[in-house]
Amino acid sequence: MRAIVGQPTARLLGAVPDPVAALRTADEPAMRALAALELRAAGVRGEPM
Repeated sequence: MRAIVGQPTARLLGAVPDPVAALRTADEPAMRALAALELRAAGVRGEPM
């Protein structure tokens, strides 16, 4: 959810076609993509676990 409120819309849509639906349905691959956006924004490299 942090990515949805903190990332620019264009960046969200580049990672996940419908971020809100991904959150509502707990779409794991989409959630990982959103988490990766936040990790990169915080300066963390690599894939989330």
